Amino acid sequence: MPLSNFIQDVNRVTFFDDFFSLNTAATTGAWVANGVGTETFTIAGASDGIVLLGTGTNLNDSCEIQSIGAIVKLEASKKYTFETRLSVTTAEAVKTSLGWFIGLNALDTSIYALGVITGTDHVGINKLTGAQTLDLVIRRASGTVDRVAAIATYTDDTFTVVRFEVDVSSVVGTGVVRVWIDDLPVVLSGGSYDYQSTSLPTTVALTPTLAVCGTGAAAAATLSDDYVRLSFPRI
Repeated sequence: MPLSNFIQDVNRVTFFDDFFSLNTAATTGAWVANGVGTETFTIAGASDGIVLLGTGTNLNDSCEIQSIGAIVKLEASKKYTFETRLSVTTAEAVKTSLGWFIGLNALDTSIYALGVITGTDHVGINKLTGAQTLDLVIRRASGTVDRVAAIATYTDDTFTVVRFEVDVSSVVGTGVVRVWIDDLPVVLSGGSYDYQSTSLPTTVALTPTLAVCGTGAAAAATLSDDYVRLSFPRI
């Protein structure tokens, strides 16, 4: 990741977790885990700085983590950046059947239901179960949903840097979303790197969210995450 990504702009707030430690205390910790089935949420080794989200082995088992307490609300004429580095894999032979989501979501104890994202307000990157491609997904609670399908191909068990930027316009709920995969800009629509959305979730506060949904083929899925970074303007 470029060194410039770590330079702190005093005019912006930065949430950053490199996962060298893990505090999951119910009210004072940094993260809370939920899911379907028997989920696991641990650090890989004493000093690796990798957090592991593990699912059970039953159909549609999931593991989902969110920072404790909503952190940010998308406001007009402001820009927000989310970035993470992750790798997802399963022992199942048909790896395309697992799914995952990373990004900003409203506080929710059940982001996945029957293998499908059901979060009411979110913006992020989603790998659908049964696919090997990534989608940009944007949803506002009113039911308005944007899904830009197959913006990139994901390789299982390979660490990938995913970053997106939400540039809210002067009209609340509308704006431009841009995506980078491994620091390369992604074409989103009509040959453009800019996706114009009228569905930005601006009515409720959002929080960093990671989620993985298993294959249901007697093989657990694991999402390994290196860090999470969220940057947004000060009030």
